[in-house]
Amino acid sequence: MQNGAADPFIKPEPSSVQEGDGRSEVDYRYISYPGAVHAFTIRGDRPRQEVRHPDAYNAEADRKSMAEATSFFAGVFK
Repeated sequence: MQNGAADPFIKPEPSSVQEGDGRSEVDYRYISYPGAVHAFTIRGDRPRQEVRHPDAYNAEADRKSMAEATSFFAGVFK
């Protein structure tokens, strides 16, 4: 899971998913990008009526998250 560290929808304290609750054998990673808010990969402005939360494009978080996703899928689909 990848998320903006400044996303107001995510609680600052770790969840059982972020820490690993021991109930699953799934290889799980939680990556939080400092300074990024909700929808940090969406470029440009969206009409205000569509936005019900603070969101903003973050180029660095977008680049890092895309690299992480690309690496993940390369490992899955060898």
